[in-house]
Amino acid sequence: KEPKADPRTLANEGFTRVRIMIDAETWLQVGTELYRPDGHLLAAYYFRDPDIKATLPPDTFTEANLKR
Repeated sequence: KEPKADPRTLANEGFTRVRIMIDAETWLQVGTELYRPDGHLLAAYYFRDPDIKATLPPDTFTEANLKR
């Protein structure tokens, strides 16, 4: 589905600025903020306790697995 590009729709429902926060030591994303065209904060997501000990099988990101 094509995103709505009508300025009135964007002003009410969309966002025009994204702020992404990256931890300097781990390079993990620790936060995201979305802002409306008028500068007001629309949404904020913070990842305070990421599980960096999680393991993935070595073939997780192979082309064959990504097509599944």
